[in-house]
Amino acid sequence: MTARRSAGDANPSAHLNEFRRAMRTQARFITHLAAVPVIAALLLPACATTATSEPEMVAGAAPSPSPINGERRNVRPTCSRAARDGARVYRVCAAIGRSRGESFITVAMGSGHARRVATAPLSGHLTRVSGHWLDVWPSPDGKLLLAQWSGECEIPTAFFITLDDGSMRVVTHHRDWTTAPESEALGWRPDGLALVRLGRGLCGTGASRPGVYAIDPAGGSTFLRP
Repeated sequence: MTARRSAGDANPSAHLNEFRRAMRTQARFITHLAAVPVIAALLLPACATTATSEPEMVAGAAPSPSPINGERRNVRPTCSRAARDGARVYRVCAAIGRSRGESFITVAMGSGHARRVATAPLSGHLTRVSGHWLDVWPSPDGKLLLAQWSGECEIPTAFFITLDDGSMRVVTHHRDWTTAPESEALGWRPDGLALVRLGRGLCGTGASRPGVYAIDPAGGSTFLRP
C-alpha cells in the first residue's frame, strides 16, 4: 500500500518557509527581551533622582519652601562699611534674594546694635524701586547723609537723607526724583554744601548744563565746572 503524502510533503519548500518565519519571530522576541534591562537601566536612575533630589539653591535666589517640611530658607543681607563719623559706622546693605531685592543703610555706634536709616526710595506710585545703595557721606554737622543710589540701567541718583527720621530728597530738589537728572555724589565741602556731578543722561534724564555743582541741602546750587 502506498502511503498518502500531505500537501507539505508534496512541497518541501513550504516546510522551509514556515521554519524561516518561525525563526524570524523568535529572533524578534529575543531582541525585545534583551532590550528590557537596558531600558530599565536608563529609566531607573532618572526616576530615583526625581524622587530623592532637592532643588539646587542658586546664590542670590529667593527663599524657597523645603521639599521636606516646607521651611523657608532665609537670605541674609550682605553689608559693607561705607563711612565712619566718629563713633558712628555707616553700612550699605543688600539682600538680593527677595522678589525685587532689598537695599538699605544702617548706622551703629561702634560695635553696638545697628539701626536702619533708610531703605530704597519710593517711586511716584509709592512702591520700592529696583536698585541698591552704593555709598554714603555724613555731612560735616552729622545731621545728614549724602547717599548714592544706583537704579535700573545703573542710573545714578544722589539723595540727602535726614538721620533723625530717615526722610530723603533728591539732591536736585525735584518733587519727583524719578524725573530728576542723573546725579553722582562726590562728597561734602567744609561749609556744608554737597559736591555733586550732574550727568548728560546716558541712560536716564540729562542735566540742562552737565557738570559739578555745589548744592545746598536747604535749596539752591552753584555751578562749579564742567
